[in-house]
Amino acid sequence: MTTKQKILRGTKFLTEKQIRLVHVVFGMPSLNCSRYGICRIENRSTVPLDDDSIQQQQNTALAEMFTQGTNVIFTFKRNSMTESDISKFFGDDTFLMEEDKPLSPHIAAQFGLETAIILRGSYPIKRTDDTFEISAKMMIHSNIETFDQTKIDVVQFSKQ
Repeated sequence: MTTKQKILRGTKFLTEKQIRLVHVVFGMPSLNCSRYGICRIENRSTVPLDDDSIQQQQNTALAEMFTQGTNVIFTFKRNSMTESDISKFFGDDTFLMEEDKPLSPHIAAQFGLETAIILRGSYPIKRTDDTFEISAKMMIHSNIETFDQTKIDVVQFSKQ
């Protein structure tokens, strides 16, 4: 009997850095955008992040979004958020995702993905004077394999 191993890495399919400008609504999708996490992600390709005339709305923010391996990185613009939202969502050292957030087919396709789910968890926040950055893990579904960044999957093939 012969055994071969094939190692699948999350970066195999996501190698190009494609940055998208998005409008994020905070909260849990299952609770009508209340509590913590990311409830909705919408394209905002016409509004530059450095525009000081950005309108602040409760529980929302503008962000740059890109994928890196099987992580999704959001860089939230401070001036697009209310002070109460900054305190609520970025007041601690971590950003809390209380439930998984599937990306819409439209957003996933912009990153070359069939489907993707941002996984619930507590993610460290990187701060600058103007931004808050989080890097969240994603589960990626493609025609070939399903895997996530938390481990390297080893698939064994046996020949008898």
